[in-house]
Amino acid sequence: MPCLQAKLEAQLAGLGCGFLPRSVVAHFEALGRLKALEVEEPRQAKRYYAAWNTGDAGNAVNWWVDRLGNADFITDERAKEFMSGV
Repeated sequence: MPCLQAKLEAQLAGLGCGFLPRSVVAHFEALGRLKALEVEEPRQAKRYYAAWNTGDAGNAVNWWVDRLGNADFITDERAKEFMSGV
């Protein structure tokens, strides 16, 4: 799939199954359009790394560092906003 939205649209159309973030599918699960299933071997959490030049940290870098340090940065609200076109 080229992107998460395309994968969600395919699954909503009944064209397959696969892993999707719970925050993305919760709305459709509540509507009965998707069904969450338990898997024998869940995916491991992914680890991401970020690097930046601390000598030139401006307002934009400081904003990103602040957001990335917040565990709630990706919220259900952000997922709904991302999927608003579906």
